[in-house]
Amino acid sequence: MFQKLKNMNVSTKIIIPIVIILTISNIVTNYITTAKMHNLAKYNTEVSSQMLTDSIFLTLRDAMNTGDPAIISKAESDSRKDIKGLTKLKVSKSKNTLELYSPQIPFTKDKQTIKAFTTKQEIIIDEYKNNSHNLRILRPMIATKDCIMCHANEKIGNVVGVIDLTFSLDESDNMISNTIISILSIAILFIIITIAVVLFVAKKATQPLHTLQDGLTKFFSFLAHEQDSIEPFKVHSMDEIGQITTQINQNIAKTIENINIDKEAIKQSHNICQQASIGYLNHKITAKAHNPEINNLIAVVNNLLDSLNNNIAIVLGVLNCYSKDKYTCKVSYDKHIEGDIKELFDQVDILGKTLTKLST
Repeated sequence: MFQKLKNMNVSTKIIIPIVIILTISNIVTNYITTAKMHNLAKYNTEVSSQMLTDSIFLTLRDAMNTGDPAIISKAESDSRKDIKGLTKLKVSKSKNTLELYSPQIPFTKDKQTIKAFTTKQEIIIDEYKNNSHNLRILRPMIATKDCIMCHANEKIGNVVGVIDLTFSLDESDNMISNTIISILSIAILFIIITIAVVLFVAKKATQPLHTLQDGLTKFFSFLAHEQDSIEPFKVHSMDEIGQITTQINQNIAKTIENINIDKEAIKQSHNICQQASIGYLNHKITAKAHNPEINNLIAVVNNLLDSLNNNIAIVLGVLNCYSKDKYTCKVSYDKHIEGDIKELFDQVDILGKTLTKLST
């Protein structure tokens, strides 16, 4: 994986971390936002439901205190109609109350309602049922002095009934879902815009790199003698890449100048060597190259020409003596002379001895 990252383009290396960071940050932000909104909506719904429950509780308690079933029924019916989001309203009466007023109605079998009767505590249930999200509140109705007037068989503190209210949270959930979708849409749009901007900036930022790469390819071709000339690289801006390009252009100019100097030295060396090949040994290479290796080669060639010129001069001097019948002349050379030149010198001396014998 790290090898693949190393082989990626610069623009890709810039974009990938940004996309990863944006994606992670948006996921975390949306998750936190969703959780906060859900909790806030749930809290607000519970608070609102509690307020409505209090209102309904007071209304029903007042109605029940009258002891008139018609008034109680009307209060229940009005609460169902008038309170938005209320999907269920049921008053479960205690066994004593049913025995006193409605002996034909059985006592509730709902476990949560029975629990509210037993614990005398309000129960709040957040439930999902039949593809619906509901908040169920069970509020015990504790007997007071006023209640005892109508419920003679009850005692103060007993639960005379449990109000069972169910509020639908579907509308709230839909609102949360729509809000989350809006947030996600904005986040995705923001990511797309950011990536587009980053792509544009990365392309502009890396364009000089591509130009530099193409220029270096041509420059190396020039050094490899695959092309005869090279143009300075284009400088798009004076940022870090522009400064590098400027320095490269300066070095290219120096390199071309030095190459031309070396070419001139090589050209002169070629001419001198060509003259030497046809017998002119009294010339020297005077050009100076920038490359020290070429200068060393020039020095070797000049020494060779000097040596050949000197040795030939020695032979010519001896032969000149022979032309004047002075056969006793001998070739004088250093001890370091070896090979074909030494053989040449020895043969000239032998020639002198032969000519001496012939002349006597």
